[in-house]
Amino acid sequence: DMGYNYVVAGETNDGRGMRVGVISRLPIISTTSYKFTTLTLPNEKQTWTFARDLMQVRIEVSPKQTLNLFVVHFKSRRHSSGDKNSTKWRTAEASAALRIIHRLLAGEPDRWVALVGDLNATLDSPSRRLLLESGQSGEPVLYDAHVQLAKDQRITFPNPAYISVLDYIMVSKAMQSHLVKDSPWVGRDLTGSDHLPISATFQLD
Repeated sequence: DMGYNYVVAGETNDGRGMRVGVISRLPIISTTSYKFTTLTLPNEKQTWTFARDLMQVRIEVSPKQTLNLFVVHFKSRRHSSGDKNSTKWRTAEASAALRIIHRLLAGEPDRWVALVGDLNATLDSPSRRLLLESGQSGEPVLYDAHVQLAKDQRITFPNPAYISVLDYIMVSKAMQSHLVKDSPWVGRDLTGSDHLPISATFQLD
């Protein structure tokens, strides 16, 4: 009854049935799964797949504007084989996501693109740094929508055993220019999950 008439939740590689999904008031045009993509890193023989998925959801924001929304839930910080805290695995996920987004923007840099979800990446982690690196143009491919918030205001995983920032909204330059000032928010007083919700508002022309 809140108008979220468009719902998608795709099957992922997670053996426990974890999914990534989107609910939207605006029409979903299409979805694309990258769960079968082979992930690599330079100088590493090992290969990976997305722990869950990188799901691309195209949403009709207006007759003139389409949002390419990439929804993720990167590998947890638990150790994996030969990979302490699964840092390499998450970096491979971030590298593949960035490459796909960069390819999308190369032909049309004014596209609205957002990468959202649980990156399981702290503010100083290699995978987050990679996603925010400058591209060939000398400018970042993605911008962290919550970057202006103080670290203690950004906490999304408040468990006393591991208080941290793990969840993000990262957007393309064209979308960043429409970010409403002071709108990025973390729902610090909300309950119902081990993570806190985050949001940001973007204004159409």
